[in-house]
Amino acid sequence: MGDGPAGAGLHVLESKIKATPYPYGFEPTLHRYRLNQPERQEEPQTVFVCSMADLFGRWVPTSWIVEVLDACQRAPQHRYLFLTKNPARYLELDRVALLPRAENFWYGSTVANEDAAAMYPMPWANINTFWSMEPLLGPVDMNAAEGLPQWVILGAETGNRRDKVVPRREWVDQIAAFCAENEIPVFYKDNLRAYFPDLPPSALPWSDQEDANDPRCQCSECGSIETPLARHRFCPSCGAPMTDEAVDIRLKELEALKDGKGD
Repeated sequence: MGDGPAGAGLHVLESKIKATPYPYGFEPTLHRYRLNQPERQEEPQTVFVCSMADLFGRWVPTSWIVEVLDACQRAPQHRYLFLTKNPARYLELDRVALLPRAENFWYGSTVANEDAAAMYPMPWANINTFWSMEPLLGPVDMNAAEGLPQWVILGAETGNRRDKVVPRREWVDQIAAFCAENEIPVFYKDNLRAYFPDLPPSALPWSDQEDANDPRCQCSECGSIETPLARHRFCPSCGAPMTDEAVDIRLKELEALKDGKGD
């Protein structure tokens, strides 16, 4: 690194990164002190593991992956969602008996379009699988896949990128129709509903189990299931209150309207 203006700028950037909660910047780092966090949380949760990273990336040591998976297994009260752009790593671990096949473990793959490698290796592992089509960047012919997931998440690209892809309705409808025919539940993210508000209610692959009986998880008006991926106070599909807090908000709004009429 030189001593000129560019080098000085990099020094400043490096100093800022090290002053943040991520002192190693983008360097892969295992925070072992947090591995007991699932055990400390007694109430069952749905946990999106490494939501801002790719635990199964090629650059992650196998020993780190095993430590994280072991930590999850020590807290079986939770449901764990994993997501990667490198699903072949699932297979590598499964072949050497290092990938848990527990019912509360869900292994996801990013499928932005039908060129995604995730459409091919997944069926060989006897595990719970899902596809995250977020962002949806093109049509996906699920008929072309060698195996199908048990769940599909659909979402749109976010941010202000100049070449940002706006999903087409026909892409969404084709996937939705295929999933309906093959009894694959679909979860529609809010960023996709922003383009298509009339999308049907979302569904979870475990909705016929404990979450189906949880009033916090299902809208009593339209039946939309939006949790535990997102705890909405109001249903994104129809606007009905989905929590006690939301009901209180609605009651206060009604009281305010009454007071206004009384004046």
